[in-house]
Amino acid sequence: MLVFLLTTVLALAPSQAAQNTAIIEGRVMRAGSQEPIPNVQITVIKSSAGESNLSARAASVMDSFLNLAISAATERISEAEMDSEIASREQALGLPPGTFGRAVRLTRTDATGRFSFNNQPTGKYTILTTHDGYYGLPGNTRLVTKYVAVEAPNPVPPTDIFMVKGGIIAGRVRDPNGQPASDITVLVTQFAYSSGRAQLIAVNSNTTDDRGEFRIFWVAPGEYYVDASPRVATAVPGRQDSWARTFFPGVADPTTATTLVVKDGAEIERIDFQIQPRASTSTFTISGKVSNPLTSSGPITGALAGVVPLTLLPREPGLLDSWTSPTMRSSTGQNGEFEFRNVRPGSYDLFAAYQPPRLQAPASPSGTSAASPAPLLLTRYYIDRARVDIHDSNVEGVQLQIQPGTEFRGKVVAQGSTSMTMDKIKIRLRQMDSMPEGFAVIVGEISVDSKGEFSAQNVPSARYTLRFPGLPETAYVADIRQGGTSVFDSGFTMGNQSGTSIEILVNPNGATIEGNVQTANKKPSASATVVLVPSENHRKNDLMYKTVQSDEKGSFVIKGVAPGEYTLFAWESVPNTAWMNLDFLAKYQDRGRAIVVSQGARMEVQLDLIPDEINRR
Repeated sequence: MLVFLLTTVLALAPSQAAQNTAIIEGRVMRAGSQEPIPNVQITVIKSSAGESNLSARAASVMDSFLNLAISAATERISEAEMDSEIASREQALGLPPGTFGRAVRLTRTDATGRFSFNNQPTGKYTILTTHDGYYGLPGNTRLVTKYVAVEAPNPVPPTDIFMVKGGIIAGRVRDPNGQPASDITVLVTQFAYSSGRAQLIAVNSNTTDDRGEFRIFWVAPGEYYVDASPRVATAVPGRQDSWARTFFPGVADPTTATTLVVKDGAEIERIDFQIQPRASTSTFTISGKVSNPLTSSGPITGALAGVVPLTLLPREPGLLDSWTSPTMRSSTGQNGEFEFRNVRPGSYDLFAAYQPPRLQAPASPSGTSAASPAPLLLTRYYIDRARVDIHDSNVEGVQLQIQPGTEFRGKVVAQGSTSMTMDKIKIRLRQMDSMPEGFAVIVGEISVDSKGEFSAQNVPSARYTLRFPGLPETAYVADIRQGGTSVFDSGFTMGNQSGTSIEILVNPNGATIEGNVQTANKKPSASATVVLVPSENHRKNDLMYKTVQSDEKGSFVIKGVAPGEYTLFAWESVPNTAWMNLDFLAKYQDRGRAIVVSQGARMEVQLDLIPDEINRR
């Protein structure tokens, strides 16, 4: 079942008399061929934004009808059921029946791919389109979103919506002995990126039958790898324990695997390959002890301090290492002892994390209404980490000691003569090493006071960079300094021994880049991903990147740009943050527009769209 996400809310004027209405109509067709697609569910939603005759609460409820529309797409709720839900919300708010009108309307395309909605009042509307096995362009998303404006009594031009059909990948898997491998999970994977780090993630899967055959359907057009993933070895031996994760055409190394290109409606068969035996590389054991002076019991015991979980992560993650899930997990015994078995040679970070009983936030002042929410329970983690290098022998005697983190403090300093409201700025930590992201997230947003000063307690030891929600859109971070040295590009390290003080220089007068994206035939390109990429010496600094979407006219605006050299790109479809990956960006370097930005400048740039090559082959 297809699930659709919508991020834009559009304005709607008050309902008018019946004669001030128009028809919203259009067609849904296959991209490239204009073949009509029948039985596509079409949902039209109107929004309350800017409607003057609704209270704030009623407007909020009306905006929530988007969730009803999504439910209609995923659970096949009928229009009558939604009308009933709308009526119940009107009653709950004490509003006259019909206040919201037909806020959500549904229909399906006919045999010619056409749809229509009659008597739509003046305003702006969102059209959602969904059909099992079909995807929208660009990006092969499971959502096709269009926006139309009704300016009754003027007719609304018909809306053409294009979709692509998912493909099929089928084949057979044999075990290392050449026999059919039944009940094996076969994954369809593709590259995704997190701050530029590449990883192969599964987008679809199925299980082989008794003949070792698999068939995976509704695969969106794109480039993929196919692999067979035997079960993870457990304490109970199984025949798959000695099998390696194997990629088509039968290799264990994903960098040597064959890429499959799935086009609109393609059926790719005979993806047959044999699972490889697991490499005979020797494995070793890591053992040691965790002490926890933060508990009254002294040494860790299961009864008093709780079991302390440990996480072992590679220092240089590979394509198959998840962004969030650990490579290996373990936990302490009664006296804090731990052991990791079957660890392959390599360099690792070992983390121990202790979560004490949750602390209750200070009680509300006396006289607070009885309806006030109960005080929050505050979660705290205390960790320690150790580097472990395994070469050709076991590693014993690793010592970890649970301890509080470091105080993080500093000041935001405004450059130039323009004043800034400091206390609207927030600071977030983002780890730059192998530390699990959750340990940075628990610190939360760090507030900045009116003087620009900030502090946070118990920040785990790691290398960090910063993000700045609430920064004025015209401002940019000019530098981040630690002890007078710039750590803007490299990040800064926080240890457990002493506090870390940071100075953040912010300039409120960033440059503005305006422009337009056009296709090869010189037409405006809507919904293009426009990315401002910094010069090579800043490529690891995500604060130097800017990303926006072009509007329906192909126009875009980027504000708060620091002076320097950049390259602008406009993709029809691109994985998020892939532009921070050097290997990915190298393929498109000659398709961008190089620019030089000066302090506070205003520039106009014309960009050529980089098309979605998969769907144009």
